[in-house]
This record gives sequence, structure tokens and C-alpha cells, in this order.
Amino acid sequence: MQEGLWGCVCCGLIACAGLSAGNGNLSEIQQHYQRAQEALHAHQDTVAIREFREILRLHPKNSSAPTNLGVIAFTHGDYTQAAQEFREALKL
Repeated sequence: MQEGLWGCVCCGLIACAGLSAGNGNLSEIQQHYQRAQEALHAHQDTVAIREFREILRLHPKNSSAPTNLGVIAFTHGDYTQAAQEFREALKL
């Protein structure tokens, strides 16, 4: 089951890599997505979380970052945090 969730996170990364930041930071955001994806493939959740947080700092209306953070929290059994991240994504 965890492998399937990791696949969802990675697919979300790929699908949103072309997102328009609207603030000139698109290249930087794409770099953070790439690093997050690499970290997820290497099961380095702490690194991936840091990259998603940085994406949110650069592009606060990015709904993919909290969605991915929610999936990471869910895979760790932190359902409260996962629900919070998913709710944040839905607001965006």
C-alpha cells in the first residue's frame, strides 16, 4: 500500500511541475519539485517535506505541495496532520 501512495505523490509532482507560478519563480519551483521527487524515490521524507515547504513559501497558492505533504503524513500514520494538509490543499 505504501508503494502505491508513493506513486501518487510522484505522479502529483510530475503533473504539477509545469505549474505557472505567476511570480517569476517557476524555474526555482520546478527545481524544488525535482529535488522533492528525488527525495521521495530515495525515501528521504524529511528532505521532501523541506522542498514542499519551500515551494509553498515561493508559491503560497500551490495546492500540490500540501497535497503531497498530506500523503507523506498519511504514509507515516499521522492522520491528523494528513487531514490538515489535505484541508489546506482544498482551500487553494
